[in-house]
Order: sequence, then C-alpha cells, then structure tokens
Amino acid sequence: MEMSTKRKTVFIILLILTAATLSFIFVNSCLPGEISTEESNSVYSGILKPLLAPLEGIFGEFLDEYNARKIAHVLEYFLLAVEFNLLAVTLKKYDIKRVGIILLFGVLVALFDETLQIFSGRGPMIEDVWIDFIGVFLATAIIYLIVLIIRAIKNKKNKKA
Repeated sequence: MEMSTKRKTVFIILLILTAATLSFIFVNSCLPGEISTEESNSVYSGILKPLLAPLEGIFGEFLDEYNARKIAHVLEYFLLAVEFNLLAVTLKKYDIKRVGIILLFGVLVALFDETLQIFSGRGPMIEDVWIDFIGVFLATAIIYLIVLIIRAIKNKKNKKA
C-alpha cells in the first residue's frame, strides 16, 4: 500500500521528533549525577515552582524537587509513547498487536535508559523504569481509546450509508 505524500511527510516529521525525544532521554541519562541534579533543580526552581505555586495549597509538599523529577520522567515517556503510537497510526498499522509492541518497546527504552546511568556514575533505579512505563502506558491507552472511538464512529457512518 503506497503512502500519500502528506502521510509520508507526517511520518518523517514524527520520526524526527521521536529521534529527538530519544536523544533527549539518552543524553540526560549520560550526564553525571551532580550535573543532572543541578539541571533538574534549576528547571524546577526557575520554571516549575513559579508555575505550580497556585497549586501549592492543593498539593502541599507533594510538589517538591524529587516529585517534579518523577513527573518529568512520566511526561517525557508519555511524549515518546504518543510519538510511537502516532507513527503506527500514520502507517495504518494500528491494532492491539502494535499496541503491545509499543508497550514493550517503551519498557525496553526505559531499561536501556537506566542502564546508561550505570556508565555515568549514577545507579539505575527500577522505580524509574516503572515510572517511565506509567507515561508509556497512559499515552498508549489514551490514543488506543481515541482510535477505537474514531473507528466505531466511522463504522457506524458506513453502515448508515
């Protein structure tokens, strides 16, 4: 099945974004612990803390530097999974089998990410693999449900026609 020019363009853009996200994840894992912590703390205090200040009354002490780092893990893997899922949708090869492959690939990326940290003098944390997987799972579940709803609507329209 030949892809249209528009679909090819979208696919290439998604591929580039996915490569950029993977590079971001892996480069940060290669940073020494002190530098990584310093960068995370500056993002937290310079950007996140002021943005989240209005929510401090609701979340209290939960929005500290440690939890902000864990939320960042979820978000970066959420983004990666959105990209993986959209690549499969763009190829028109999106089914439950592909969803399983995406989930597996997300775990493998998280494991590789933590393995890289061994070589940067940081210890790997199985907790971070699970946190990363939460991001992958959430994005994949949301996109899969959206695709199912869209397909159901299209099928319903096709039956009426």
